[in-house]
Amino acid sequence: MICNPEFASGVDTWMSYLKDLQYKRDLEMSVSVLREWLRDLPAGQFKAKLADFVPLSAVFVDPDEPDGRLFLTANVWEQAPDGRACFLLTRQDHPRKFESYWTNYQEAFARAAILEPAAQV
Repeated sequence: MICNPEFASGVDTWMSYLKDLQYKRDLEMSVSVLREWLRDLPAGQFKAKLADFVPLSAVFVDPDEPDGRLFLTANVWEQAPDGRACFLLTRQDHPRKFESYWTNYQEAFARAAILEPAAQV
């Protein structure tokens, strides 16, 4: 999921927090690249959705496998990316917590707006 560039309140919040007037431009460029990937990759291989506000990054690696991993980064923890706290949660060490996060993420993903592929050129 990525912040919806059309949701002004979410974009304005990030621009204010980051003190970065280029945030919206960078976000729009990122969304454009994701749309190109959606267009160019085989159907179903990659999914992307738009959310109004994304306060943390969640990266799941092989979530359905016994050795699945979740990397959580609190985006609002620190303005500079290299100063943000990152946490690793594994399915093997914390099965109930991992399953809870994975289920909640899937539900949030299902509710988010679909990011449509870029038009063919």
